[in-house]
Amino acid sequence: MTGSEELTFFWINSNKMLLNLFVKTLSKAARFLGRGGETWPGEIALKLDSGLSSSLKARFSRVILVTGTNGKTSTAKFLSEALVQAGETVITNRTGANLLNGLVSSALCRLPLLSKGKKPVGVFEVDEYALSEVAQFFLPEAILFLNVFRDQLDRYGEVNNILQRWKKTLKLLGKTKLIYLGSDPALFYAFRQLQNPKFPFVIPKELLSQSPQSVYGDLVYCPVCGAKLHYSGYYLGHLGAWECQKCEIKVPKPAWQLKRKPRFEALPEYGQINLLGVNTLLHSLNYSEASFWAALNKWQPAFGRGEIYQQNGKEYHFYLGKNPASWTAALNEITKTKVNNQILVLGLNNRVPDGHDVSWIYDAVCQIAPKQFFKVVFFGDRGFDLAVRFKLANIEHNKVFPSPKALKQYLDGQGCKKVSILANYSSLLEIRQLIVGKALI
Repeated sequence: MTGSEELTFFWINSNKMLLNLFVKTLSKAARFLGRGGETWPGEIALKLDSGLSSSLKARFSRVILVTGTNGKTSTAKFLSEALVQAGETVITNRTGANLLNGLVSSALCRLPLLSKGKKPVGVFEVDEYALSEVAQFFLPEAILFLNVFRDQLDRYGEVNNILQRWKKTLKLLGKTKLIYLGSDPALFYAFRQLQNPKFPFVIPKELLSQSPQSVYGDLVYCPVCGAKLHYSGYYLGHLGAWECQKCEIKVPKPAWQLKRKPRFEALPEYGQINLLGVNTLLHSLNYSEASFWAALNKWQPAFGRGEIYQQNGKEYHFYLGKNPASWTAALNEITKTKVNNQILVLGLNNRVPDGHDVSWIYDAVCQIAPKQFFKVVFFGDRGFDLAVRFKLANIEHNKVFPSPKALKQYLDGQGCKKVSILANYSSLLEIRQLIVGKALI
């Protein structure tokens, strides 16, 4: 290397280090002032450095993205733990900031100023609409697709809008490995003609039923011939053991099967399915299955994914339900357990993180076994709307609370053993803050 080349190399790397330090400082200052710190430092970095994409990618040994309508946070958390068990250093967006600016901020804040030795692996959960921009920025080695359902129609539009964006982007990333839920026909048909290496996983037979859930199915007819899809087993919405009897196209065989059946006591059913996707991804990247089992033994639920908190003799269970599919799946999980003397709390806001349109609650299944809960209460900006929805499902409620604080005071005075809280994003953050003392883990 000549003297001028060495000077250029030093100048470029010094500037990259200064940018890295600047973002770290900015993020810490923002958090200290209570202004967040996981998005706008990344936004500033993107504007200051036009070559940030290539320089940031070079600092990772590989980048893995996790996307889908439901389950991204828990799945990315488990995948990160499995990779740590495999001996990797992992950089991830653990606070859930899943747009490009948030991912860039997370990466720069957590990467060391001086890179020494083995490079870390980047594991990022990505908003389904932002995937195209993020994938072209990071050029991931693999993407894990969990499912696709309608979600926040005022922001994303119909499911087909998302699928078309994904297909267009993935055609440009022909080497990226696609790990996807083959039990979701929308994903199967979207990826069917792509040349990328594909690794499907499927919903286990024991989780399928013979009667469909009434969540709206976003793929009812075969896109190839137009015939109605036939199901020999249902899970949720359009997920299940599907088949086009005219085209003879059906659920693909899983790329890998677990060598032994795991014990999933700490996980709801939908979490179990997503973890099978993690196992498939690990195999596709040539990691040992031992890392999967080691991560499972250490597993603790992420925010709102069935996490449990005990306080003053009560056991609080937190569930996030942000669209018809996740709401129905969470309510199914909650109503499986039969515990005397329990309260069901349901919350609904319609703020920016939630989407302003709450009409989706009429597409969700809102069924509770008679007298299973001794009290059902509601809260949130749209708590009364939610109470009406349940009344139409013949579920009587005890009270609607105008604020999370009023709800917390009420719960403190109840002599119940268990409180199950199902709410959408901002409403769950608010009540969790009051109960646990912090909004996020």
